[in-house]
Amino acid sequence: MQPPILLIITAGGVGKRFGKPYPKQLERIEGQSILNRTALFFEAIQPSQAIVTCPDGFEKQFQKDLKGMNYPLKVISGGATRFDSVRKAVNRLVDETYSSGSVVLVHDGVRPFLRLATIERIIRGVMDTGAAAPYVPISGTIRRLRREEFRETVERKEVVEVTTPQGATLGILAHCFNRQKLSFPDETTLLHAEGIPVLPVLDWHLNVKITTQADMETARTLWCM
Repeated sequence: MQPPILLIITAGGVGKRFGKPYPKQLERIEGQSILNRTALFFEAIQPSQAIVTCPDGFEKQFQKDLKGMNYPLKVISGGATRFDSVRKAVNRLVDETYSSGSVVLVHDGVRPFLRLATIERIIRGVMDTGAAAPYVPISGTIRRLRREEFRETVERKEVVEVTTPQGATLGILAHCFNRQKLSFPDETTLLHAEGIPVLPVLDWHLNVKITTQADMETARTLWCM
């Protein structure tokens, strides 16, 4: 029997680099917000429960924006950092008595261009190994930059961009988040610090993160795919 699939969408950032008075997750293209499109994708996997973290004071806007999803979804205020927000969501799932073997997917709310085959491989990877995360290979030349000078070249076969959703069992995530006092940028970094291996899953190159106004131009091009 497949364990429950649980979803955490991290959307707690205020998006200072985005340059708008509201969170970038609520920016609309063709009448639809980035966050809504991201959440709508996950109807394909029917999570047993989803928790969306949002900036303090935007709970009602987020609830309105996400109304009508065909899976259970709760909006909670996030923490001071992504790490704090995800830990808060993980603890909420533990409080709701989901089993430690439940599969948890943690996804950035501003990555709306997902691929179902990748998500299915991540879920299978978590079920088989305990943790899995997607990555995108680096195609260009990578060099270190110090004091505005190019230094040594980095072998690109050893460098990848880790994307989301990053997955692990609820038991592993709860254990790691509650042990660590430091803040980590994502779940793979946290699990690595705890000595827990994460299965790499090849992602597709269009799973881009919308962070700046320049990223919005890319998003508008991809929106009608």
